[in-house]
Amino acid sequence: MPQATLKDLDKPLGRDNGRRPAASGRERLLRFGLVWGVAIGAVLLFGGHLLTGGLISRSALRPAATPVAAIPAVPAQADVPAATKPAPPSNAAPPASNRRPASDIEQQAGVAVVRPAGNVPGAIIISVPDGSEPGLAPAPDPRVTADTPAGPLPRIGDDGSRAAEVYARPTPPHAAMAPARIAVVVDGLGLSEAATRQAIETLPADVTLALAAAGVDLPQAAAAARQSGHEVLLSLPAEIPGGDLITAMARFAGYAGILTATSADRLGPLAQQAEQRGLLLMAAGRSDLLLPQTMPAEAVEQAFARAERLAQRNGRAIVVAEGSPSLLRQLARWTASLERRGVLLVPATSLIANSKG
Repeated sequence: MPQATLKDLDKPLGRDNGRRPAASGRERLLRFGLVWGVAIGAVLLFGGHLLTGGLISRSALRPAATPVAAIPAVPAQADVPAATKPAPPSNAAPPASNRRPASDIEQQAGVAVVRPAGNVPGAIIISVPDGSEPGLAPAPDPRVTADTPAGPLPRIGDDGSRAAEVYARPTPPHAAMAPARIAVVVDGLGLSEAATRQAIETLPADVTLALAAAGVDLPQAAAAARQSGHEVLLSLPAEIPGGDLITAMARFAGYAGILTATSADRLGPLAQQAEQRGLLLMAAGRSDLLLPQTMPAEAVEQAFARAERLAQRNGRAIVVAEGSPSLLRQLARWTASLERRGVLLVPATSLIANSKG
């Protein structure tokens, strides 16, 4: 064994002149195997992850992910030939020519939509029907009826009930918030069976019907009108003797008030009877518009427009129209279209009660 010299002892431990000793063949083989082992392990690990993910995605135990539909890019109009343009989807909106007006849908559904006219700010009133029947309670109501030799006569009930309230049609919901209200009274019914039936069947229930005291089958007409939801008034002529007044008032039951052609200065006896029997009293001459049955169709349309302006300016208007077949047809179209122009149709009793006459 060679002896170490002093120069050898000065060398750093494990070094030979600052150079690392050359690795043996066995060490190089081990290093080479280690590097390749790490590389192969990484490949196996990554591949196993992919394989496992694919198997899980096809497994029935994995919850299905919500599909997300990609929105295809819309090609420019000029780049798509006319013959190859895709057909519109089946759920596309119908063309404008096939669309129904909103007013028709509202009327069919029974939904009342009151839209303020012009650019008036404020909420739009929508009255949705509650599913109840439109008909009013049958008459006579014993609380407000007195049986007399002449027939049933209105009276104020022992509990304070009044025919003006018991037989009135309820005011539409939110009527007080409507910017404009119109009441329509059709006079002279009961004289013609055809005209009476036409009014009952074609006019909205909020239109008030006045049955003439000289009419025929008045109890049946009043019952049919109330069954369709119309409130009823008794229509009296301008001149009626005192003795005949009681007979006329006993012709039928179920009317909430009296409509008369009597002038305002001669309403005394009639007003006294109405007050004592709990009835409303309305003089036709005090209405905002009076439409006789002989009025030309063009003049009737102008009167309708004038009534709307009055209602929008004053908040209310009362129209009295005589019930001829042609005028009833015009009334049916007009009253059905009021709400789309921001005017609410209301029963006459809701406005007569607040009027001065």
